[in-house]
Amino acid sequence: MQDSLSSRDYIIEAFFLLLRDNVIDDISVASICDKAGVSRVTFYRNFKDKNEIIDGYFTKMIRQFVIEMGTRHSNTNYYDIAYQSFYFLREEKENIKALTKSNLSYLYLNILNEKLSNNFNAEGYGNEMTAYVYAGGLYNLSMWWVIKDDCKTSIDDMIKAFFTICSFEKAQ
Repeated sequence: MQDSLSSRDYIIEAFFLLLRDNVIDDISVASICDKAGVSRVTFYRNFKDKNEIIDGYFTKMIRQFVIEMGTRHSNTNYYDIAYQSFYFLREEKENIKALTKSNLSYLYLNILNEKLSNNFNAEGYGNEMTAYVYAGGLYNLSMWWVIKDDCKTSIDDMIKAFFTICSFEKAQ
């Protein structure tokens, strides 16, 4: 693991490395600490349990997503947001597969629901119900891409498919 990572990052990375070969119930805090090279005290200083590691992972990924969006894309252009979302998924596909294997992919759906519902009404694209429909579509399409397609279809083709299925027009 890289030297620039914090103990928290080491724990998250170790957890997901273990999750790739095990279901969450078979992973102990001791095995996470061993893999991360940290003590149990360090673990509990950063996380109260294994589920909080997953929350920490998504928090970190959202932070990186926002930074990338600010650096490379327009925050209000849904094509750019979709592109960055699929790029993130491709980069994180092994972790997403590991979450799916442990029946935890719904956590990704929860993030999509929350983020889209927060933005849709403010941006004039519809209400919370509309946001949930788009989030569900994006979730199912992206899970197909990661799990079934192994990210072989290009990001541009995935975005075209998503925008063909869903219309992002401002509500009247």
